[in-house]
Amino acid sequence: MSIKIFCLFIYVHVYIGVFAQTKDLMTITESPLPQKIYLKNDYRLVVITTDEERILSLIGPNIDTVLKKISISTSPRYLGDLIGDYDDFFILLYPELEMSVFKKQNGHRLAHGTYLHEEDTINAVFYIDHQLDDQLGIFDFKTMKVELFNPLETSCQKWWVCIRKKTLSENQLILDYLDPNNNLKKKFYDRKP
Repeated sequence: MSIKIFCLFIYVHVYIGVFAQTKDLMTITESPLPQKIYLKNDYRLVVITTDEERILSLIGPNIDTVLKKISISTSPRYLGDLIGDYDDFFILLYPELEMSVFKKQNGHRLAHGTYLHEEDTINAVFYIDHQLDDQLGIFDFKTMKVELFNPLETSCQKWWVCIRKKTLSENQLILDYLDPNNNLKKKFYDRKP
């Protein structure tokens, strides 16, 4: 009898220990964003949590505006993770690799789509604009303007997955990609200054 009670004691002790560890992991992974994220040039992102929603606001010298609201039951990650902070704009990345570029002075969204990558050496971010027929978008950090390029014919279900290399200069964009026959090809696009 005492062995059964001892085994039951160990089982309960281990079960409680595992449950406690799991609960701690859930708390860590679902922890809310910091209440304030400080940005360059005296701007900040502020998260306000009410009983019903989470609100992301941009606050700065002449601005206090709401950027996004989500339900309290939605993961805080859907407010976005800051992946780039520049003098006049910032970039938020959301789940499923969606991204938005916001202008600090007025909170307007300058670009939005599937994030491909940020290229600091050429001061640009590449993305796919789904509202404009899945065109390749480039947000230029210097000019703060968007350039759009037509999709390629590839063998991939999502054409941009077949891009192997991007080369960007002031005058040209070159994409190395796999065509419908899985041959490596180059596509040259002229850029508008």
